[in-house]
Amino acid sequence: MYDVTILTASKYLNPKTVNWYIRQILDEDNLVKQALEKRGLRTLRTSWDRQDFDWTKTRYILFRTIWDYFDRFDEFVPWLDMVNSLTKLINPYDTIRWNFDKHYLRDLEGKGVNIPPTLFIEPGEKHTLQTIVN
Repeated sequence: MYDVTILTASKYLNPKTVNWYIRQILDEDNLVKQALEKRGLRTLRTSWDRQDFDWTKTRYILFRTIWDYFDRFDEFVPWLDMVNSLTKLINPYDTIRWNFDKHYLRDLEGKGVNIPPTLFIEPGEKHTLQTIVN
């Protein structure tokens, strides 16, 4: 049984090669893991798509570096719904779902949060890079 399972993408779990970018991911996830363990919590760092893991064996799930979910959206959404029914998500379910559609940035901007200049391309719209940057 784990208190907290820290989620990553499978490509970051045990990477064969480690560049500067991947080193940052590994270091940051390790710092989170160490901080939780320092508080006496049993932790595990694993990939969200791990087929052999029993998600009822963790009290909490912390989403960290799951940056392949958008490439595998059709797999990720049912998985998210499933784990949400089996354990507690530290990152709230509704916030994760809200974040799927990057229009959430408009919501933030409407509340006074500065966002970078953003062009939202809607489904069906066609733009060239030249028209976007001009």
